[in-house]
Amino acid sequence: MLDVQSIFRVFSDPIKHIDVVAQFFYRTLPVGEAWQAILSRRAKATPTVDLAQGLTYVEFFTAAGLQEFLLHQPRKPDGVLQRFVLPKGDGSSRKNSQLQVFWSPLLTTVYRRTNYYRLDDRVVPIPTRLSTYDGPAYHSYESMVADDAKIFLTRLCEDVVRHFYQVEQKQITRLVLHFKIDDANRAWLLWGSSVRVQADRFNPSTLRVPPCWGQLTEVLNNAGGTVSRLEARRARQKHLLELDYHLFEATRDMEFALNLGAAHRRQAKVLGIAGKSPTEGAIASGKPQAKAPKGAKNPSEDVHHPLYEAFRALGDSREGGSFRGAFARSSEGANRAKSRSPLNPMEEDFSLERNENEGIEWKRTNPMEIVREELIALAMDAWYAVYSTTLTAGNAPPTTVILADPLLGALRDGELRRVVDLLGLQPGEESGNKQHYIISPRLIDRGHRLDRPSLQVEDEVTAFFNALFDRRGDEITRVCMKQYSEHF
Repeated sequence: MLDVQSIFRVFSDPIKHIDVVAQFFYRTLPVGEAWQAILSRRAKATPTVDLAQGLTYVEFFTAAGLQEFLLHQPRKPDGVLQRFVLPKGDGSSRKNSQLQVFWSPLLTTVYRRTNYYRLDDRVVPIPTRLSTYDGPAYHSYESMVADDAKIFLTRLCEDVVRHFYQVEQKQITRLVLHFKIDDANRAWLLWGSSVRVQADRFNPSTLRVPPCWGQLTEVLNNAGGTVSRLEARRARQKHLLELDYHLFEATRDMEFALNLGAAHRRQAKVLGIAGKSPTEGAIASGKPQAKAPKGAKNPSEDVHHPLYEAFRALGDSREGGSFRGAFARSSEGANRAKSRSPLNPMEEDFSLERNENEGIEWKRTNPMEIVREELIALAMDAWYAVYSTTLTAGNAPPTTVILADPLLGALRDGELRRVVDLLGLQPGEESGNKQHYIISPRLIDRGHRLDRPSLQVEDEVTAFFNALFDRRGDEITRVCMKQYSEHF
């Protein structure tokens, strides 16, 4: 059975000569400091405070520390808990070390980083004597490895790439993995710091692993048809040209801008964009077109601008001559744009992006949104306890699941019964106790398959809390922030 007791029983087995038994990788924010920044006047007066930035931490546990973390810490950050792997070495001179493998289809490079201090030197603090690639560089030194080890690790990386392609149908082009070698010459994969995936024609994709837990991601290609995908690629190419325009205005690097313009013209041909002829504006307006003076604010009209040809090539006449609503517009719209910002002809696009970013930042710092997401997470913690019970090979007895205090304090009786039903729970022997429940027997029979996958449960729980917060989100937020602030 996969629960905290089983994890602690296996992970807490002592390792010879050292006091460390496990390590935990996680990425989080200091909750207390974040809330002080959110609720303080200084944070409101300083919009540049980025509360979403955090650091990736690694924490090493002794047996006592692991027990405290697993059994007594009520809320744990999202992360990866690993049993500590004893590196290869001799007796008391053993030092912690890691292998870092840079893999590509044509080249593999392997480095070893070894700590300066012995593992059994308990005078030195644990983070100092265990630090390698996951800590400050001055605690360790780097060296090369033998060719046999390099060949062996290259084959392991190729196995990872092959498995990833079979599962995801994506080809990895760059890979950075971290390994340890034990006394039996076995390689243990610890973590991967970077994965780059090859982009195909309609699915450009670059993935970093771990993906900075909690970071926002953008779906670049969520359309269903080929035409929609092609339109999305065209829109992205035009957006890149706008960014290159601003880069040129900042650097005034003429040679670099000419190279960028040539690249954009080639992409316009690949994407099948018809482009605009120099006389197109005159034909559309019925008036002779005057040659724009040198230094015109609109680069699609200034023939001396290094990106002029690129703007004409990507300005598709079939779209009504529009270029993301920023450049090739009617004279009336252009005058309005100049009255708003005569120095920035792309204010409209970037104002839209600012509005989107402000909406995202509002979700990060809005107390109601944070309380709603935390209640969903607490409910899903109870579901994972239910799910781990179903992994047992035999008929497990009814397992008690304890709901977190914020769920009990924020939900009314009918709402609490609905959440309990969604999580596959039922009241225990003490029917008057609203905090203790047992798992429904139908979920833990031998060989019984769960009636719902975890993703479906999460969707249903999320939909329930979204509807609940639409009705009385302010009330729930006040209760949680007043009575259970330590959870938020």
